[in-house]
Amino acid sequence: MNTFTYFNEIANRFIDNLSGYTDYNVNIMNEKGIIIASKNKKRIGSYHEISYKMIEEKKEILYVEPNEEHLGTKNGINMLLKFNNEIIGVIGITGIPEEVKNIALILKMSLETMLEYELSKQVFYKHKASKEFFINCLIRSDVGNDEIYELAKRLNYKDNIYRIPIIIRFEEKLEIEILEEGLRQIKESGLHLSQDISCVLNNRDIVIFKSFEIDKDRFFKDYKYLIKEYLSSYLRWALKNNINSKFYVGSIQNKFEKYSHSYYHAKWLSNNIKTTKKGIFFYEYLSDFFISRIAFTDVLSIFEPLRQFIDEKIEKNIIDIIPVLNENDYNFKNSSEQLFIHRNTLNFRLNKIKDYFSSNPVKNNREREFLNYLCYYLLHI
Repeated sequence: MNTFTYFNEIANRFIDNLSGYTDYNVNIMNEKGIIIASKNKKRIGSYHEISYKMIEEKKEILYVEPNEEHLGTKNGINMLLKFNNEIIGVIGITGIPEEVKNIALILKMSLETMLEYELSKQVFYKHKASKEFFINCLIRSDVGNDEIYELAKRLNYKDNIYRIPIIIRFEEKLEIEILEEGLRQIKESGLHLSQDISCVLNNRDIVIFKSFEIDKDRFFKDYKYLIKEYLSSYLRWALKNNINSKFYVGSIQNKFEKYSHSYYHAKWLSNNIKTTKKGIFFYEYLSDFFISRIAFTDVLSIFEPLRQFIDEKIEKNIIDIIPVLNENDYNFKNSSEQLFIHRNTLNFRLNKIKDYFSSNPVKNNREREFLNYLCYYLLHI
């Protein structure tokens, strides 16, 4: 909808709202001098010669007295209406000019402000809808590249920029207004860049493809820190408002057609990794990801025959403590705190496993891998 078309709708809404506050007759004319809104409904659609001449001559204000030379005019005052420095019409109020001048100025400013606000809102929601559609295209694998690149061009997003997907998922269902406020906290932090692609997706998650200027020597040293800093204002806001959420960070990509893969990695984290951490990064869970890609029939064929040799108490120990130990890189202090057990108790339970399998997962990486695969099997049967 262009400005002139939308102006007609706003003008009529403005007159309807005004009717209960003044007895003065107010007319609003479009760029062709046609009355498009009026307290006197009979005048709508009629030609207003004075207003058309004002627009042609770009005359800002005109006091009017009725005469036979100008058709459709009454005693009063008319003022040009502008939007973005473009003349879009005229507002007129009938009455003695000296008496109604101040009222006319107020009405002119009010209508122009209303028009600016409403059109800005339309542009915002149109852009928001376009961006949400664009992200939906990016995260799907069945959308053609031509469509993705055409949308990117329209929204001024560049390809060949490294971006990392971030999914912020909430632990409880929240109103859309709260999600949008969370995104606003991020966008107004000063660290949100013009090439960052973001929206509230499907009224559930905040999704961001965060752009990076890559320093090849420092990327792996800095990227986690940069993402946490980028989200810091949001995290403070969420803590202050008792909003529980986690953020899941996928793999980095620099081609739009590959973004569906990186988003899938973040989505996989959100669906599969259970942790008390607030921030979960895909590159820390590659082993878990690759295990999940193995056909479970292969896992069954390996571990099902072995299960008859494993004591039930040992099974429970494996399921309870091995995932937590892995998550904390076998740091006993952090693991025991997460499990809410004493460090000595954790050590005792791990020793039971070590003795049972005659292995040492703390020192031997291959023996740790065996327990990881066995744990995966036990958790999924």
